[in-house]
Amino acid sequence: MNGLSVLRQRASVLVISMLWLNVALIVARAIWGAEASFVVMIGGALLLAGAATAAWMVDRTGSATRMATGAAQAGLVALLVYGFTGSPLQIDMHMYFFAALAISAAWVDWRPIIAFTGVTAVHHLALYVVLPAAVFPGEATLSRVALHAVILVVEAGILLQMTQRMAAAFAEANRALEEAQQSRDAAGRSSQEAEEARTAAEQERIAREQAKAAEAEKVREVVDTLAASLKTMAEGDLTAQITSPFPGDLDRLRVDFNASLDMLSATLREVNNNVTSMRSHAGELDASANDLSKRTEQQAAALEETSASLEQMAATVSETSKKASDVAGKSNEARETTDRSSAVVRDAVEAMGRIESVSREISQIISVIDEIAFQTNLLALNAGVEAARAGEAGAGFAVVAQEVRELAQRAASAAKEITSLIDKSTAEVSTGVDLVKAAGEALESIAGYVGEINSAIQGIATASNEESTGLHQISQAVAQMDEVTQRNAAMSEETNAVVHELTSQAISLAELVGRFQLSGSSTHAPMEQGVTSKAA
Repeated sequence: MNGLSVLRQRASVLVISMLWLNVALIVARAIWGAEASFVVMIGGALLLAGAATAAWMVDRTGSATRMATGAAQAGLVALLVYGFTGSPLQIDMHMYFFAALAISAAWVDWRPIIAFTGVTAVHHLALYVVLPAAVFPGEATLSRVALHAVILVVEAGILLQMTQRMAAAFAEANRALEEAQQSRDAAGRSSQEAEEARTAAEQERIAREQAKAAEAEKVREVVDTLAASLKTMAEGDLTAQITSPFPGDLDRLRVDFNASLDMLSATLREVNNNVTSMRSHAGELDASANDLSKRTEQQAAALEETSASLEQMAATVSETSKKASDVAGKSNEARETTDRSSAVVRDAVEAMGRIESVSREISQIISVIDEIAFQTNLLALNAGVEAARAGEAGAGFAVVAQEVRELAQRAASAAKEITSLIDKSTAEVSTGVDLVKAAGEALESIAGYVGEINSAIQGIATASNEESTGLHQISQAVAQMDEVTQRNAAMSEETNAVVHELTSQAISLAELVGRFQLSGSSTHAPMEQGVTSKAA
């Protein structure tokens, strides 16, 4: 699960909680003091919140759930505004549309924002024509609807841009992580291929050693037989023949040995044995030098391929590190955008605080009016008493005093009603302040999540840089090994040339020994033939 999925999981709980909080506010308004339809408010609220919650239970963070919660949030705010029908606070409740729209941005998706904006626009336009009192108190004009629409579109545009940048930042981070994982997989495959090549080379070496051991065993048997015959010859018995054939081409040694018994003296037999031994060792050295040269060349080629692969891996890791740095910059931009949104919410809280302060000042003025009405009522009562004392002469003055008293009573009653309405307005403003503060806290939580993501991306960039440095060092080490292997290959070629020269000298020495004859000329041809066959 990536970082965006985790953020949306947490945001889903917040959005669903806000939906049911709005349901509670609508129920409270429907019970206490609402002129709107009780059934429409409660039934509509339960229907909208229940549908969105059902979608959330089926698919916690799916696109259908996001759109359903956005539309349901707009519908619930519209029902809450409808609940204030006939109240001067109805126009103030329109601010809740903007706060609820900001809460929908917690999904980091454009769908709930578009759904919220669309439902709000349809609500304002439709009810402006059908039932304007459910939207605006007093006179509802098209210009007022247009003003609200412009403000809503501006906020929606800002939120859409912010969510798109955050979603792009999350997507870029996921791509960087996938590329880093692919680089690690490629490095693992290269290591596995190198291990397989080493294993194959080891198996080949073991097979060669086994073949050499088998050949050495055959040679050892032949040497043992020759040694026994030479021992007999050293004791003075020149008639000892080797009757058992040797395996393969080694049988030529037996034939040559048997032919030499009739032609050579003890000194020539000893020289011939030394020449044979020299040629055998020279052949083994020649084969070993050839094998060493081939293996060195193969190792040099493998090291060159490994060095090229490591350079490619280092370039890939370096590119991954650059992309991770770019993602970190975009994450910082998203965090700055969230901070600016938090500042807007704080300004809204301060504005509502000023509204609350003005309400308190109006309440004080109404209190003064109430006291004036009370004093006027007392004066009218005193005037009535004096008019009664005056008799018929004060009858007209008594009527005027009665009218003044009734006006004072009506003014006092109106002042009490206005005071009650101001108290209700103050309470609703306080509720609005709490809701805007909650929206600010949600934005601060989002900013915290963006900070955590930024820290994680910085860690990825640092790890990629360290990995790039390590791969560069490995590449340098492999390059040094390649240089050493090339030098070994050159030395192997020189050794191979020396062994070939030694073999040629052994063949020349065998030809010189073949020229000797100890008895008559009749034995010269067989001896020369035997030596020539050995040289071949």
